[in-house]
Amino acid sequence: MVNLKKPYELLEAYARYMFLSYLFQAQPERVLIVGLGGAAMVHFLKHYDPEVHVDVVEIDPAVVKIAAEYFECRSGGTSTSSRPMGSSTWKRPKPSTT
Repeated sequence: MVNLKKPYELLEAYARYMFLSYLFQAQPERVLIVGLGGAAMVHFLKHYDPEVHVDVVEIDPAVVKIAAEYFECRSGGTSTSSRPMGSSTWKRPKPSTT
């Protein structure tokens, strides 16, 4: 479920529980989301932690397309990348040397 007027609000309890990880790593540089869905977690991160880089792995290219068209979740730029692929084929990016 996604609130289109406030897409950064996490309406489902399980999605809110996912961010308990911030108790252990308060300022992550990079986050991996496996499964894009309605992109609520991406919007949450971009709203509350705009400096974090979000990698999204989604097995179905149609979901990536729908998220871009209807939920304003586009891949690209320096902060978000969405890849239509299975999680078993995703490889962690090499750390930058800068």
